[in-house]
Amino acid sequence: MRITFTSTLILFCITLFSQIPNPGFESVSSGKPNGWNQGAVYSFYPIRDTSVAHAGSHAAAIYGSVPPALNGAVVQDFPYASSVLPAALMGWYKFYPQLGDSLMFDVEVWKNGAYANAAKSNVFTSAITGTTNVYNQFIIPISYSTYTASTCDSAFISIYPTGNVSAFGYNWAHPNTKALIDDLVWAFTTTLPEMDRKNELNIESVNPNPSNNNVQVVYTVSQQTKVSLKIFDLTGKTVMVVLENEYQNPGRYRADAFVSELNDGVYLIEFTTSAGNSFRKKLVKTNN
Repeated sequence: MRITFTSTLILFCITLFSQIPNPGFESVSSGKPNGWNQGAVYSFYPIRDTSVAHAGSHAAAIYGSVPPALNGAVVQDFPYASSVLPAALMGWYKFYPQLGDSLMFDVEVWKNGAYANAAKSNVFTSAITGTTNVYNQFIIPISYSTYTASTCDSAFISIYPTGNVSAFGYNWAHPNTKALIDDLVWAFTTTLPEMDRKNELNIESVNPNPSNNNVQVVYTVSQQTKVSLKIFDLTGKTVMVVLENEYQNPGRYRADAFVSELNDGVYLIEFTTSAGNSFRKKLVKTNN
């Protein structure tokens, strides 16, 4: 099954709940997130710790490789006893692909070890091909069309880059391809209607505000466009360029603005697109 999410975002009437081990990759040993890529099989797929996180202090970093070495991957199978089946896996990513590489998502739950009857979302999405310098939210729905159980006791998550380097019967990503993954969480609901996102373009939040250091700007993009995010003082002077003409697909993003060097006072954060849209929010810089 191939699903793209370039033009629609799935709207969930959801409760978020996580029994995913180390879902934010905050627990780290020897430069690797604990609990991920363990055992004789998954340990061959390299994974690294990175401090470039969506939230907290850590995230998982995966890289392409040169065959026959294996690409990096975020892989985990784990006990997951649940009477409410998850509808999707959500998380955040940055992606730096080479030569058209993409991200592959394989998300499954099953019952009594019955892998053959697992509910699956083996999703290859060509939407995740362009460079994403800021964290973008992903939503991977799970299909239950052939799943006969109403509960599950196991789960499987695998995220890895793929590309057109053909060797040994597989397609490999290029060596300099890199993805950062953070803050995995299940989403639960009984329906997954698609939402018309034409009114979604906006700055969702600016936090913390007031701020004395790092400001996180969460915004949504409703169509493929170039995005700029800048900070102005009250005279209209540009004091910081966070993003400038960065091409982005539809989705939910988070950009970081490090404002510690700005003078105390009131500023305006402006979000503009090449389609001519513009939104502003007030930001208060303080050392207190």
